[in-house]
Amino acid sequence: MAYRVILEQLDSKLRLLGSADWRLVTAYLDDTHLVVDEGNVDSALEIVREVFSEFSGDSGLELNDSKTRVVKPSDFGRTGYSGLGSHMGEGKEGFIEAKVDAWKGLLAKLQTVPNQDAFLLLRSCILPKLNYMLRTVDVDSLCWQEAQNGVSEFLSKITSPLGLNTYDPRLVSLPVRKGGLGLPSPTLVSERAIAASKAASLEAVKSWLSPAMEAPQSVPRPSSTY
Repeated sequence: MAYRVILEQLDSKLRLLGSADWRLVTAYLDDTHLVVDEGNVDSALEIVREVFSEFSGDSGLELNDSKTRVVKPSDFGRTGYSGLGSHMGEGKEGFIEAKVDAWKGLLAKLQTVPNQDAFLLLRSCILPKLNYMLRTVDVDSLCWQEAQNGVSEFLSKITSPLGLNTYDPRLVSLPVRKGGLGLPSPTLVSERAIAASKAASLEAVKSWLSPAMEAPQSVPRPSSTY
């Protein structure tokens, strides 16, 4: 609730910059993105610092300058942009590779706990991290092969004492009530996951962009994200 007051103040003061149709303030928890015209970037940054300075005493929330970035459209064609656990533009494959390596590190730590506990942690806590990326990063399904290999290796280790050494991603992906383990296969579901995510978010994107689509001749192209 305290952060909502800050967001409302940001939105109110950014209106003074003009180009209201392309002024966009979005946030997930405390991870916030602003979209403003390139000519207003410095003014927008000043407003952000002003608002946080005004409310930091009462809210306890402070601006993290080390994580404050300015991203231009041209950056998307060079290095891309990472935010909210996803990646847009160039470099998506490298982003996924790094994330999967970190994710496999979590799998390795599961080897230190009892098998049943490890399996429950995988299904309820660790796999959802991967499922989120499946819905937010649009890459070829082959990019997820290392993640699938990680699941296969993990299951082989905890089931080998039972003599169950065959990994069938189709069977493993089935819900428990249908004889599976409830562990979606990254390579099998990636295309459907990203398609479902795009369909679910379409109306929200339309509502953000509708003013620009209705009057394109009077609305400048958004040229900076921060």
